[in-house]
Amino acid sequence: MATISTLASIAAATAAGYKYTAWQGIDSVQRVQLDIPVTGPDGSGGIFYALGESTSLTTAKTNALASLNANRMHRYAGSSGAASGATISDSVRGNTLVKDKT
Repeated sequence: MATISTLASIAAATAAGYKYTAWQGIDSVQRVQLDIPVTGPDGSGGIFYALGESTSLTTAKTNALASLNANRMHRYAGSSGAASGATISDSVRGNTLVKDKT
């Protein structure tokens, strides 16, 4: 069966097809979003994303990457706490690992 691994860096996430967006809010908090469009089994779609926040851009990036990895593990392996290399579980939502490029 196929497995899913964590993305090691923002560069790895963008290479997998995730769009990187960073901005500073009016509250001076740095925000980073990583997102990718996904299509469901019935043709419906949406944006699969993760967000990181901090007063430091570096920490916001780290938080966004950690959030993305947890979201991917939850979506594809069935548990946000699954270890890297976990087996991909099929679900009624059709969440197979063809949505990103890893």
